[in-house]
Amino acid sequence: MSEAYWETNVILKLIAGDQTYGLDEPGQCMEVRAVCVPPRDLDNQDGREQWEHNGERGHVVTYALNRFVRLALACDPAIIELLYAPPEYTLFANAYGRRLLAHRDLFLSMRARRSFAGAALQRIKRIEQHRHWRLAPPDREPTPEAFGGKSNSGSLRFPGLGAQQAYQAAREEWKQYQVWRQDRDPVRKEREEKYGYDTAEAMHAIRLLAMGSEILETSLVHVYRHDREWLRSVRDGSLLYDELLDLVAVCQRRHERLSRLSSLPDAPDAEAAWALAAELREQYLSSAT
Repeated sequence: MSEAYWETNVILKLIAGDQTYGLDEPGQCMEVRAVCVPPRDLDNQDGREQWEHNGERGHVVTYALNRFVRLALACDPAIIELLYAPPEYTLFANAYGRRLLAHRDLFLSMRARRSFAGAALQRIKRIEQHRHWRLAPPDREPTPEAFGGKSNSGSLRFPGLGAQQAYQAAREEWKQYQVWRQDRDPVRKEREEKYGYDTAEAMHAIRLLAMGSEILETSLVHVYRHDREWLRSVRDGSLLYDELLDLVAVCQRRHERLSRLSSLPDAPDAEAAWALAAELREQYLSSAT
């Protein structure tokens, strides 16, 4: 099945990630995100809703229009940031892409409360997990026998469900540890060794909480960060690990307080958003025939 439509049917393409926040570093690979309209005969029946590849400008992720809208309705931070990125970060936008951007306010809602805070919490959990691996790395691959497992007629049997689940969890952590150990970015690894935790993850966790709070308080999305110098200092190790956790707790409390005062609607206008997507899709495909 041809994949050419992922590039030929693009309606919007933007720079994403650290560059749009004002947080990129020299030599950092550019991140590019795009939205495409799949042809009618596919209509995403191939089960793929996005396509990733390394292009001339950097790493590219292209979303099928329906997936983009679905994520936007969930107030997914990565998608909201694309919709509100400053105009100079738009690499390409035809009439359909410009209409999508013009209707970006359709997608802002109280769902930002959980999506931005949730994304920040995921980063904090990764920081904690990686710090644990640094301080107490697994020294051997877990075996079924260590959890009471025994081979019986070619299958493993455990003394109980709890023992089986504990073994499976230990196996999964071992796999994750191996991937982390082998694939660590050299610059981030150096900082992690120097400061005791992943400072880049910390920077983005704080950024996400700040952006989420701003959205709740003002209904505005500030992608290019006014606090970028301070955020850079966090990445450069200005906070001790305990100071980071204390700051995150303060930011989380502020985020929750602002959510109780926000004027954002509880949910986006999904009907209007899907009507827009259907209209864009139909008009684009009709014009292409």
